[in-house]
Amino acid sequence: MSHKWKRAVCCVLATVSCIPASASELTNWGLLNSNFVFHLQCESNLPYVIQGSTNLAQWITVMRSVSGGTNRSFLTDKLQPHLFFRAVQTNEPLFTFALATRHGLDLFGNNLRVDSFDSGNPLYSTGGRWVVTKARAYGNVGCNDTITNNVPVGNFTVSGKVSTGPYGNLPLGPNSAVGSLAWNAVGNTGIQPGYFADDMNGGFPAAVMPVSSGAWLPTPPTVGGIITFNSSGSYRVTPGWIVSGKLVVAAPNVKLRVDSGMSFSGTGGITINSNASITIYLNCPSANIGGQGVINSGMASQCYILGTPTLKTLALGGNGEATCAVYAPHADVTLPGGGAGEQDFSGAIVANSLRFTAHYNIHFDESLLRSAPIE
Repeated sequence: MSHKWKRAVCCVLATVSCIPASASELTNWGLLNSNFVFHLQCESNLPYVIQGSTNLAQWITVMRSVSGGTNRSFLTDKLQPHLFFRAVQTNEPLFTFALATRHGLDLFGNNLRVDSFDSGNPLYSTGGRWVVTKARAYGNVGCNDTITNNVPVGNFTVSGKVSTGPYGNLPLGPNSAVGSLAWNAVGNTGIQPGYFADDMNGGFPAAVMPVSSGAWLPTPPTVGGIITFNSSGSYRVTPGWIVSGKLVVAAPNVKLRVDSGMSFSGTGGITINSNASITIYLNCPSANIGGQGVINSGMASQCYILGTPTLKTLALGGNGEATCAVYAPHADVTLPGGGAGEQDFSGAIVANSLRFTAHYNIHFDESLLRSAPIE
């Protein structure tokens, strides 16, 4: 990771001190419902990480923000005494793995295939979609802990590299393979030299949710069990209401804040129309995106699902295929599937832990290396 430093401002709950420089500043700090709130005055369209420290020597990344604006809001429950914050401009993308977890990945005996494509490059996609003839081998899988598989005969094929934490386990079934496209294409099994490491110690900053309540609009009315977003904007579901039925996104740059829960089943789910896009902030303890799941004929960057530290469990199912990018580093995520056959997922998933209970084909969209959700 490389960082470009602009201006660092350190904040405690009692005082604010500034290090003179030119472009960025943490300002307007205060308390909101036992949380610490502050703002970042910065350059537009640039990614920043917010780092915290108790001694001004060791710094830990606690949040990440990419925004089109020059005034960004942050909220954290890190209310330790003498906690300092600083902003660092960075060029590290939000999604660098097809699958990445903090505390383990469980195959649960289900076969898994992982590869990659690039929805922004016609050489490696068709109409922005994955096709087997244009697949690539950047479907990297990583976890800070270990990979488990409760059925030893469960196999996986990864066209890419696998990383675990120190002494992490990689339980290979008899027909498992990890390596390049060429390695996997000729029926090799096992791990191609150079395609496994046990030294992962990745950072998983919290997802940032805008905290300015005055900017949120009420969700459109439900008509026949369907909520349709026909206009761009930032919407907030009424607290206490569990989102269900169907969501239809028919406009670009829709943002949706969910504070109480989300549960889709049957014919319910999320549909992203052509040229539409949504960023969903799951600021609730749990969510179940089942039913039809995410129906998106476009790219993963048209549907970001962000879990704040409040989100602890997320089920991501559906029938057949889903295209989205999930960043929920504090949530235990399950992919249960929605039918008897194989399930296809295009995009990327970052989670606290990840468990598969169906046969999945995961296609990492390399275009996510060049894009990120807009707060």
